[in-house]
Amino acid sequence: MLLLQGTSDPSIKMAATKQAVQNAQDLGTKASFASYPGKDHYSVLTPGESGGAADDVIRWLKEHN
Repeated sequence: MLLLQGTSDPSIKMAATKQAVQNAQDLGTKASFASYPGKDHYSVLTPGESGGAADDVIRWLKEHN
């Protein structure tokens, strides 16, 4: 499980995302979390050279295929 969030996301509180990761881990799920400075709910998925998570998502998918 991979959870990603921009630090400027007005839709979802960072604390809620971190709690979701902790809950998953407590239940034995391998869960990872990464935050992206200045990104909002949608721009978080921009390419890495733009500070987004797209490259990290592709890398994670390849590792967990």
